[in-house]
Amino acid sequence: MWQNLITIAVTVALLAVGWVTPVLAMLDVTIAKENLASAIAQEPNSEPSTEGTEPTNDAETAEETSTPVDVADICQPSEDANETELLSEGGENISAWLSQGEYLLTKKQYPQALIAYYRAIDLDRSNSKAWIGCGQVLQEMEQYDRAIAALNEALKINSNSSIALLTRGLIYKQVEQHESALADFENALAGDGNWGQFDRADAAINLGSVLWRLDQRTEAIAAFEQATELNDRFALAWFNLGTAFLQQASSLLQSQDAEAAKTPLEQAIAAYDRALASEGEWGTNTGPASAWYNRGVALELLEKYEEAMESYDRALRITPNHNKARQRLARLRDL
Repeated sequence: MWQNLITIAVTVALLAVGWVTPVLAMLDVTIAKENLASAIAQEPNSEPSTEGTEPTNDAETAEETSTPVDVADICQPSEDANETELLSEGGENISAWLSQGEYLLTKKQYPQALIAYYRAIDLDRSNSKAWIGCGQVLQEMEQYDRAIAALNEALKINSNSSIALLTRGLIYKQVEQHESALADFENALAGDGNWGQFDRADAAINLGSVLWRLDQRTEAIAAFEQATELNDRFALAWFNLGTAFLQQASSLLQSQDAEAAKTPLEQAIAAYDRALASEGEWGTNTGPASAWYNRGVALELLEKYEEAMESYDRALRITPNHNKARQRLARLRDL
């Protein structure tokens, strides 16, 4: 029976943790591994606008082609930006401009938010919060070279700024400069502990994502575990941890070591159970249906067919058009 399961499901359910659809690439190991690389690499709750984008710039290109040093080059808003929603009399009050920029950023009014941070920087170029805010706005506007330049200015002021390092790391990850992202996430965790809208668990899960992309699987699992320890209600961290264990089991099954695969399969199920029980934060496009489906695959590989069918059924209750769950449920019912 194990041999049949290996033939049917050796590459497991490499579910989307955000940007690809649920995949069960049974007969194509290469595709399966590529899908898992995308799956494991997921942004935390910052919800950056990466879906559907194809970054064309990288760190070296950014530094060689454009290294702005003046506020006019980095944070200057476009001439047609609408200022009507800004403070009517921000004046010389830097705090007022910073508050306005933060508010407009949360409202996704990016051109207006950029104006506010531009005004703050113009008043005091040594204000790291203004540079960080500018960098975050430019990140959302997908102007990555300028965003990195702004964050570089913030880090000149405070080289240990956790939020600046994390934000720059997220941009490096978006443009697939993984080594640079890795260094920033590690330094963010060792930084000053000021996270803004983020926290240490966000840095840890992103660290795990990059380590996974760099094929440092043991270190990635440790980072995902760290994220769950920092925030035991972080559903996405538990999901990523479970998916990492599931891939570990898949590799062992491909090596015909079914007995050794049992432990990571059980660990995967336990992690998915924690994700489902946490009622915490999921990814942009990943939710409980994904966990139920992957949990079902792990149970199926352990030959726990009744429990696997229940998991697939739970996935379908949440996402009725989950075709992979429907197909696997139908196949098990026909056994």
